[in-house]
Amino acid sequence: MCYAESCCRPSVDYLLRSAVKCFSGRIAFIIMTGMGSDGLSGARMVREAGGYVAAQSRESCVVYGMPKAVIEAGLANEVVHLQDIPDCILRIATCRRSIGASDRAAPYQGERK
Repeated sequence: MCYAESCCRPSVDYLLRSAVKCFSGRIAFIIMTGMGSDGLSGARMVREAGGYVAAQSRESCVVYGMPKAVIEAGLANEVVHLQDIPDCILRIATCRRSIGASDRAAPYQGERK
């Protein structure tokens, strides 16, 4: 017997739903290269709970589907090049304010100069 959440299929959304239930707005999520839109519903849940969402940049993705879906939905707080993801994680992890603080929760507005 195969239950929907235990079958081999895209599962980022299921993971994030579970994480939001346990950690509410104390979640930082970085969506990286991948096909389709898995992660879009999960990113929405994270943002609605007050969490932080970053997405891998188009130019550094092998497959831009998953990050693109999150960015186009206006759910990414920032877009990060692959080589900058470790710094992004460190910055978020060492931030003294809550991840969902209002000055950090604005959606991504396009490339930074």
